[in-house]
Amino acid sequence: MELDKHPHGPQLQAYVGTVTRRRTVPNIIVNSESIGGADEIRSLEKQGKIAEAFLSRLPGRIIVDGRGVL
Repeated sequence: MELDKHPHGPQLQAYVGTVTRRRTVPNIIVNSESIGGADEIRSLEKQGKIAEAFLSRLPGRIIVDGRGVL
């Protein structure tokens, strides 16, 4: 969601900041849990752990097979 383009962007950012304790954007939220902002996502990417970050927060909702993520 583009907070700067949303009519309630400032209110949404304040709410997300309260819930996740992170007011900066981007703020990647998976299954109601913040997995981080840009720095954290870059770190996960460098470590090869982005898929793990998503899969661990969405058990049973994402299936990975030989063709990729379904």
